[in-house]
Amino acid sequence: MKEGVDPMELPLDRLLNFVYFWATEEATEEDRRKFDAQVFRPLPGKAATVGPWAPENENKALHSLGASLGLKTGGAT
Repeated sequence: MKEGVDPMELPLDRLLNFVYFWATEEATEEDRRKFDAQVFRPLPGKAATVGPWAPENENKALHSLGASLGLKTGGAT
């Protein structure tokens, strides 16, 4: 742990920030992205209603990717 930081003294939101920092401190950008994808994905059996996994946002991302590749996606970007 970091010198001078007592995790048990931190409020919950700061403790979670500290754990995230500790877990990703020496990670590469690719490893941090993989970690983020694991941490922030919806729980198994739960449908996402917000965030990148929400169906509307997934569709927008796919249409945007298709448009950037010059493909006709049949939807709005």
